[in-house]
Amino acid sequence: MNLSNPFDPEPVGSEDTCGRPDAWGFDWTRRAATPVASAVVSDAVADIITTANSGRARKPQERHYRALATSVEATIANGALQALRTPDRSIYVSRSKKHLDQASRYRPTGMTGAFPKRLDELEELGWISQDKARSYRDMSCRRSTVTAGPVLVDRVRDLKLSPADFRQEPSTELLRLKGEKAGRGEAPLIEYAETGETRRLRAELQEINAGLGALVITAIGPLAAELDLQQRQLHRSFLNGRFDHGGRFWGGFWLPMGKAERFEALRIDGERLVELDFGQLHPRIAYTLVGVSAPPEDLYDIPGLEGVERQHRKSFLNAALWSDGERKSLLKGTREFFPQHLTGTKVMDLIAQRHPPLGALFRRSVGARIMGIESEVMNRTLLRLTREGVPALPIHDALLTPLSAESDARRAMEEEYRNVTDGEPVVGRSEGPLAE
Repeated sequence: MNLSNPFDPEPVGSEDTCGRPDAWGFDWTRRAATPVASAVVSDAVADIITTANSGRARKPQERHYRALATSVEATIANGALQALRTPDRSIYVSRSKKHLDQASRYRPTGMTGAFPKRLDELEELGWISQDKARSYRDMSCRRSTVTAGPVLVDRVRDLKLSPADFRQEPSTELLRLKGEKAGRGEAPLIEYAETGETRRLRAELQEINAGLGALVITAIGPLAAELDLQQRQLHRSFLNGRFDHGGRFWGGFWLPMGKAERFEALRIDGERLVELDFGQLHPRIAYTLVGVSAPPEDLYDIPGLEGVERQHRKSFLNAALWSDGERKSLLKGTREFFPQHLTGTKVMDLIAQRHPPLGALFRRSVGARIMGIESEVMNRTLLRLTREGVPALPIHDALLTPLSAESDARRAMEEEYRNVTDGEPVVGRSEGPLAE
């Protein structure tokens, strides 16, 4: 079953042809966290009920009231956060009853086929504004978007609401399994049967999320007002219909930030942060898959490519591990960084000469399996640090941790890498400037 992305709050950029700024996904886990925010939600719910009953505030049946109140609370919370954090961006929503009424393990609490009606009611009352999709067939403009309306903007301003007035409740599903990707579109979410493995993965992530929720994270500087420090609930995204493919962590507020922004703005327990990252991770795991120890030197040093910047050598080598066929051309947008006489085929030959043991993996599309091993290392590392009380924020194949916890975090990364792969890791380190 193709569920597309109506259940997925990951940010998505809209095309300029839609005449809209970048859009962010509607997050159904958003709720009011303080009495003042709850009062705003109650006012919006009361407005809808009173209008629907021709001026009489007659409460509907309990089941319908709960569904109405939950969808309105999520909408008001999303709209308020949009007004506070990203007033130049919209929030994309699905108005398709086919998706909203679809039975699924991914279906969030409060999502029903009545959601478009709730949006229209809130818009008519001034709580939100909408930009409805012009045509589902117009792929660049097929997503409807919402923003905070004048009533909600006034409430946010007059009541001095902040992101701290809103929270995330635990998601109905933390494990997202995607199917095979067809063409250039997004891979669909697919249903899966519950097993001992999925229960274990979910329980471990719930434990990690609980640890993240307890961290004392603060922000300083210009970005402080924009960041939603309560957005800490992670989910894992698996690929190709398999729980050993992919599995990276997504959802934390710090993930879309740039490295320099994280160093500049974020503090844990009042401390500056250091980033520890696994170096040359994918080719090193690839060596593990073929049962050969990786050479100790930089695996991205390729004879014949000395004049090419390391980042482009790295990108091509890693792409070769994801390819399921011959790479005859260079990666899109990198032609200018390679000598003119080199084609994709010639670069591939140079890489194969540098790494003969990996020849069996090139053109075999093993990237998702390698990422699965990477994410298992990170999962075990985070679980261990959570249980040891060591604060850390994951960034795919790296960790952000306070300076005082650096040695504990490094030890956990190195030991869990060895436990999972039987190989030797390379852990790099970076930190921001000393000045506050």
